[in-house]
Amino acid sequence: MKYIILVVLVLVSFFTIRFIMLGNQSATMKPTLGLEKNRLKPCESNGNCIVSHDLKDSELAPITNTSNPIDKLKDICTKQGFEIVETREDYLYVLDASKIFGFVDDVEFFYDKEAQTLHFRSASRVGKSDLGANSKRVRQILELLK
Repeated sequence: MKYIILVVLVLVSFFTIRFIMLGNQSATMKPTLGLEKNRLKPCESNGNCIVSHDLKDSELAPITNTSNPIDKLKDICTKQGFEIVETREDYLYVLDASKIFGFVDDVEFFYDKEAQTLHFRSASRVGKSDLGANSKRVRQILELLK
């Protein structure tokens, strides 16, 4: 019985330390972001990133027929505790760090003035899966934007 408890404690300690290391690693990574030919850059991996240019899901489709929402998005993201990194008339880039291990996710918004469409991209810096965190984050922000 003592052996099982010891093994469980070692495993929990190992995974806790590993998650802390991954959180620290994500904080120092330099992501590839921004616009490319008037589009947000595509996801490098499908499991931990979403970008509205590629989505078929009607719940997360880009917002069309809208006036420029960047200022309102900036207010929403600030109230949600995100760190604003870059803001322009048509672009907003914020960071969202998880509370426990400090995993950093990059969130971008691009307002295409000609098409009157708001596009978004949300990506985790580490891992192969985000367990739906990026979709959930974008849904919450878009809901607050309405």
